[in-house]
Amino acid sequence: MEETELPRWMSKREAAEYLRINIYTLNRWVKRGWIQPTKMGRFTRFLEKNVIAMMERTKEKDA
Repeated sequence: MEETELPRWMSKREAAEYLRINIYTLNRWVKRGWIQPTKMGRFTRFLEKNVIAMMERTKEKDA
């Protein structure tokens, strides 16, 4: 039987640290639709693949 890997979820703090930005900046990016959060009960989570994609987009803008 083949094991499928579950998606990794990141908290706001983890996502902001990974992107090297402030949580307030992350909230602004969410409001602008630049990164998609998911609500899990009272918590906001981000898919790791979306955070990595956002990091790649910000690298392209800086280059």
